[in-house]
Amino acid sequence: MESSRRRSIGGVCAFAAALVMNPGYFAGCAGDTDDEFEFGEAEMLELVDGLNEQEPFVFSTRDAVYRLELALEQEPGEDEGAIAAGSPLLARRARACGSRTFMNGASACVSSSGVALLASLRLYRTDGDADELVLEQELAGSLSAWGKKLGASQIVLTKGLTRVQLDSPGDGDFELVRFGTTLTDVTQINFAPR
Repeated sequence: MESSRRRSIGGVCAFAAALVMNPGYFAGCAGDTDDEFEFGEAEMLELVDGLNEQEPFVFSTRDAVYRLELALEQEPGEDEGAIAAGSPLLARRARACGSRTFMNGASACVSSSGVALLASLRLYRTDGDADELVLEQELAGSLSAWGKKLGASQIVLTKGLTRVQLDSPGDGDFELVRFGTTLTDVTQINFAPR
């Protein structure tokens, strides 16, 4: 009798300690609402439009010079909400809209927003007498931003073994950070961030 009472008290104390130390484990991100965001889908699509208006990306490797052209658009489809990944005990539906996603990590919720993208990629080798088209491919990916204000963002596009990563520090201009494909001699290039 005494040992079961001690176990019960021990269990209650462990629950109380876990609740005090990490209330997010039990509540998830249910407190986040779409009203707290200072941007929406339209502002994220403005970033995509801005990237489409940027000059092509030029880089060199293995004594060759390349020009990478991208044309992006939002992937058609229905918007999807997200479920708070807060807890296995009290999973609640997040008050999410569009492609917003809410994650629970490190005892705090990190709000993220994403837009699914389709992209047309054209890679030209430009160091000869005439530009030579060496790769033309359709890719899929997403534009992601983290936090309640639209700041730093990232675009990742892939298809098969082709991968493109573009980062923006928050000024709307994107830099080519990573490009790789096995379909040409450009197997993997990592660029230094700003």
